[in-house]
Amino acid sequence: MYKVAICEDEPVILESTRALCEDILNELEVQHEISLFTSAEAVEAVLDEEGEPFHLLILDIQLEEKSGLALAKELYARNSEIGIVFMTSCRDFAEEGYDAHPIHFLVKPVDRTRLTDAIKIDLKRKTLPKTVTFSCGRKVVALPVKEICYIESRNHNLYIRKEKDVQALRMTLSEVEALLPNQFQRCHASYLVNLDYVREVGKSEVVLRGGTTLPVSRTYSDRFATAYLRYFNTYLS
Repeated sequence: MYKVAICEDEPVILESTRALCEDILNELEVQHEISLFTSAEAVEAVLDEEGEPFHLLILDIQLEEKSGLALAKELYARNSEIGIVFMTSCRDFAEEGYDAHPIHFLVKPVDRTRLTDAIKIDLKRKTLPKTVTFSCGRKVVALPVKEICYIESRNHNLYIRKEKDVQALRMTLSEVEALLPNQFQRCHASYLVNLDYVREVGKSEVVLRGGTTLPVSRTYSDRFATAYLRYFNTYLS
């Protein structure tokens, strides 16, 4: 059962979005359940009581008291698996909203095609591997895929860079690459990047969310850009 929550404080938009969601999920033949909320606090109360009862949260970025943006950032900070789709009347919030790693931004009134794309992206994301296990000698390390920003090979060691810490392993980059899903791509002989963290791709460098810059070599430039574009169009756009 695919569970969707919609949080919007304008009743007309709340109902029209529910009806649109219902129609799309019926068309996709996805068994579903839709819950409606008019405030971020009401969503939080359910999350506090039930954990994570939703797969997807369609969230008004501006709400009367606590904003949808604040709620989404809190969910991201605690590594929530709930997919976020923002609704907004103002595009000015889009840049700040990326810090919450949303699936999509939808401008009101919500367009059916864009909402369909967002739902399809979330359904696909739910099939991606959640954890990768690295085995190095007697050491076995299991890490959530979503926490890995990039992996660096240096001085015969691997450094798995996460947002808050680093995990060192005695493996080759090729060995690790074989274990990872396709959302990890080489931009350089010494780097594997989680495409989920990429903010900008250039000919000679890639910029990650948070500002980290990694080199892009000629050998991998075209291949990396193509892989990112494919991933972006499938999961991030």
